[in-house]
Amino acid sequence: MGELQNDENPNRAHSMLVSVISVNSSLHYILNNEQGEWFDSHLKERVQLWDPIETWYKSDNKRDGATWLGVSIRVFAP
Repeated sequence: MGELQNDENPNRAHSMLVSVISVNSSLHYILNNEQGEWFDSHLKERVQLWDPIETWYKSDNKRDGATWLGVSIRVFAP
């Protein structure tokens, strides 16, 4: 089965994904919106275009030197 795009996945519509990553032994909370934009407050450039966290282990398009700790919470907008 192929992966769904953000506009095809009802679980991503109108939501933000809050994930926990580790970078150089420091915890970072990062946000991902339904358009695929990432926010990491530890970076100068606030918006990043990384792949979805669900594809973290097989993607090369992610935060360099970071490890996803397997924790994410999806928050839905009303």
